[in-house]
Amino acid sequence: MTKPTPPHIARALSALAAQDERLAALIEEHGAFTPRRADPPDAFAALAQAIIFQQLAGKAAASIHRRFCALVDGQVRPARVGQLSPDQLRSAGLSASKARAVAELVQCAQGGAL
Repeated sequence: MTKPTPPHIARALSALAAQDERLAALIEEHGAFTPRRADPPDAFAALAQAIIFQQLAGKAAASIHRRFCALVDGQVRPARVGQLSPDQLRSAGLSASKARAVAELVQCAQGGAL
């Protein structure tokens, strides 16, 4: 069962169809667009990636990020990343300051600041 089209969307579709006969045919054939919700963004993983990529060339940053993700088997989550020692983070190519920043990000996430 399809959800009814909200009135404001129906008005917009009608206005678009009146402007372009090809668009009118597509709207007639396929109906109203139904937006899908994207998965909520993963703030922790995005911030960890931003820390790694900061002030590095794209190819080098991507390589370090891949090695970082491999250390946690692709599970870039606070609990998993928090198990890594500074030396392990450094082994992936993170500088000492980036390793500290990632460790601080883990603490923020575990403390509920994210």
